[in-house]
Amino acid sequence: MHRIDWRRLALGGLIAGIVVNLGEYIVSGVLLRDDWERAMLALNRPMLSTVKQVAALQIWGFLMGMAGVTVYAHVRDRYGPGLGTACLAGSAVWVVGYLSGTITGAVMNVFPASLAVESTIGGLIEILAATALGAYFYQPLKK
Repeated sequence: MHRIDWRRLALGGLIAGIVVNLGEYIVSGVLLRDDWERAMLALNRPMLSTVKQVAALQIWGFLMGMAGVTVYAHVRDRYGPGLGTACLAGSAVWVVGYLSGTITGAVMNVFPASLAVESTIGGLIEILAATALGAYFYQPLKK
């Protein structure tokens, strides 16, 4: 079993976090922007406008990226290095960090189901890409 290289894990996690935040900007900020605006107006809430809100979502993006690469680092010895293992790790993070929260909002009719589905699928694509790229930069220490 390899030992985890925490510096390489941090590098991979940082890169993955950048990919997640870029993906969130593209999916939510560009492709689904109008849908999000309509959903927020229906709740009588403004779109994100404060620095604190934007910063919180940026931190969340970096945490998701770091989580994906961390899961990859821990399952790499069991499943082998590579894209398949990175996708497995990214999928695990997607279920916990994306899907579980979206289901609640959709079931309780907080957001339209179509918006929940579209943003969650976008989240799956972004976390898979982020984890795969972050995993590319991760290498464990030798035994």
